[in-house]
Amino acid sequence: MTRRGSVVQYRGRLMLLVAAGGSIRRAGKQPVLVFSQGDSVIGLAVDTMLDIVEDRLDI
Repeated sequence: MTRRGSVVQYRGRLMLLVAAGGSIRRAGKQPVLVFSQGDSVIGLAVDTMLDIVEDRLDI
């Protein structure tokens, strides 16, 4: 836990976790969607995942 929120180790670095509407579980497993752009990575903690797709999003 940091001033900015919860963090986890992901691929050798710390990744900030953000809750999607609910809260981040303190025990057990938590599904997380990982978004990355360049060196920046953030995890979006969700209640459940329905499907897994890897794709590129151009904004």
